Amino acid sequence: MDEGFMDHLRSTTFLATLAGAPAALALLVPQAALADTTISTSQTTPVRTSTAGNVTIASGGTILLANGGTAATVDSNNTVTVASGGAITNTGGKTGDAGIVVEPGRSTTISNAGTITVTETFTAADTDSNGIADGPIASASNRYGILVGSGATTTGSITNSGTIKVDGLNSGGIAVKSDLVGNVSNTGTINVIGDNSIGIATKGVTGNVTVEGTVSVVGEGAQAVVVGGNVGGTVRIQGTVAQASSYTTDGGTTQALSRTALRSGKAAVEVSGSVAGGILLDAPPYDRSSTSTDEDGDGVADASEAIGAISSVGNSPALLVGGANDIVIGKVKARDGEFSLGIDGTITASSVYSNTDAFAVVIGGQGGAVTMANGIGVSGTVTATTVDERATAILINQGSVVPSLSNSGTIRAVISSPGEGAAYAIHDKSGTLGTINNTGFITVTGSSGDDLRAIDATANTAGVTIKQYLNDIDKAAQTAEQAAAGYDASNPTIYAAITGDIHTGSGNDVLDVATGRIIGDSFLGAGNDSVLLSGDSGYRGDINFGAGTATMGMAGTSFFEGN
Repeated sequence: MDEGFMDHLRSTTFLATLAGAPAALALLVPQAALADTTISTSQTTPVRTSTAGNVTIASGGTILLANGGTAATVDSNNTVTVASGGAITNTGGKTGDAGIVVEPGRSTTISNAGTITVTETFTAADTDSNGIADGPIASASNRYGILVGSGATTTGSITNSGTIKVDGLNSGGIAVKSDLVGNVSNTGTINVIGDNSIGIATKGVTGNVTVEGTVSVVGEGAQAVVVGGNVGGTVRIQGTVAQASSYTTDGGTTQALSRTALRSGKAAVEVSGSVAGGILLDAPPYDRSSTSTDEDGDGVADASEAIGAISSVGNSPALLVGGANDIVIGKVKARDGEFSLGIDGTITASSVYSNTDAFAVVIGGQGGAVTMANGIGVSGTVTATTVDERATAILINQGSVVPSLSNSGTIRAVISSPGEGAAYAIHDKSGTLGTINNTGFITVTGSSGDDLRAIDATANTAGVTIKQYLNDIDKAAQTAEQAAAGYDASNPTIYAAITGDIHTGSGNDVLDVATGRIIGDSFLGAGNDSVLLSGDSGYRGDINFGAGTATMGMAGTSFFEGN
């Protein structure tokens, strides 16, 4: 440092002190906080919070980067807000481009109610002109709408109620790569085009991960939502979350992904950490009141609530719960009670191509154990469809603990083309699924040459109890139906059914059917097994009791047609 400058500073300070002037105090007082920055017009200059303070891109304001880079960087404990009508537009098409980047370890709030686009001009090769991409569907990589960097724990919340669009390989709409003390929420629209990219990804989150609105991804290995760490609250999805098998190119044509691209096995939604508050695919509550417009008390009119939907393509599970480490899923309130996993919405998996399996819900199988003490509850619809291979609606892998499954909705596996495929509505490989309560429909569909199993619990050696009965809503409907003029008892409404074969293990199994239909054969294995038919229930199919004592009882107007 210049000695003359130091001498001058000493002299100035000394003289000012002697004089009692306030000038000396000014040298000792910390610098004042930065003034906040509001952008109300279009600019081409990026901003950093360390010099701009809290940044707001107001309606009509835009940060436009034609040559790439990062539009807004949080490198201090400040916030970035993109208001409705505000925009970040990054068209540089370079690797590493981003809308908003947060350095790890900062305290901040990131909110987008406007538009963030990080795009490129690129069309994938299609050498044989068959409309199927013959390579990567993006060019640049590591591009993000909102990125929280990897490193120290970050404090704050990430919220999107606007629109985020990103083109890029290994890229993302919202990517939180460090643990977060706060919440992550989407009620807007996120669209990502690129192989191995993600719509929303997190590490550990102390609060909730909420996904409403729309999150769509397309590309080989692309995933819509990835929760890669422990969550202190609830993972709740009440929007449309989808993998796509095709997309619209910059030239306006439709381009499909190849068969190979759809065999990555990457789930549309993946939860690989513990979730203290359970996992919920949400939907509006049952309409039980003629006067209340908000029966679940969430502050949103029931008529305005969306039905959560997850869809996957190829051999990718729609929903995968499990990771390399052991995890525990707590409980959440769903429409039919409290469960570790509540499915009140719709889950759909489609193989798209032939010779490809389809999986809707997969628990475990990733190396670590998955414990769901409160089981799985389905009041919505779970469907897996394959062309000619294996379709599994709910798969519980070995090493998982899922003691119960309750269904008042529809669980369905479909083989769409005749052949020698396999369809499993419920397949428990863990041996822990001891109770299945069905008040809805468990169904498999295929041809006579297919292996069609509504329930496969052959891994269970302790005994499985399968109950089918009327729930409260259907009981009231049946009572009204029977009291109506012209009721035909020979052709009643069927409120619950299991269609397909039932396979159990070596324990003492119970099949207790109080209503509806069982259509298929049962193979109850070893053990002392019981089949109880009552009420207006009916069984069409054969029963193989296997070794052990066999007990069969009938009551009410129930019937049995089989051997």
